[in-house]
Amino acid sequence: MSLIEDSLNNFVSSLASNLEESAPNTRNSFYEIYPIDLKICIEGHQAIYVHLSIEKKEVSLNKLADTQFTIRANIKDVANYVLNRKINRRMIEGDEEIALVFLNLLKKSNVDLIYLIDKYFGNNAAFLSSKLYKNLRSGSRVSRKSPDILHKKLRELSIRVDRLEALS
Repeated sequence: MSLIEDSLNNFVSSLASNLEESAPNTRNSFYEIYPIDLKICIEGHQAIYVHLSIEKKEVSLNKLADTQFTIRANIKDVANYVLNRKINRRMIEGDEEIALVFLNLLKKSNVDLIYLIDKYFGNNAAFLSSKLYKNLRSGSRVSRKSPDILHKKLRELSIRVDRLEALS
């Protein structure tokens, strides 16, 4: 297994664990539809094959023998799903029923993406993601002064973190 595949497997396993641990109902719902074998094709990128079961979660760049469904999407479709939680049915090929159940479970799992960004990429990335997410959700336009305001808020946050670290 390549280094990329190994990293993907570790990421998917921990992400799946975070999803399952987010709520007992979510975990039980996923267990009811496992095992799932799917193919994800993001426009302009290599296909990714995913196997999810109670025992293991695997990601591979090598073709799986049999997949239940394929998700063919572009970046806009993915962003629309993440931000607006709307499923574009045209991106599903194969067993549409299982795919919709799976995607709806993901959608309703109430995973805090900002928490996951903080956990994997640090608090600065989480803060920026949170600000970006709030701006996108509110539909507000970012003004030219926004970088200065954002820089000021990041500086204030950094000072607070430094003070907290000094106390401990």
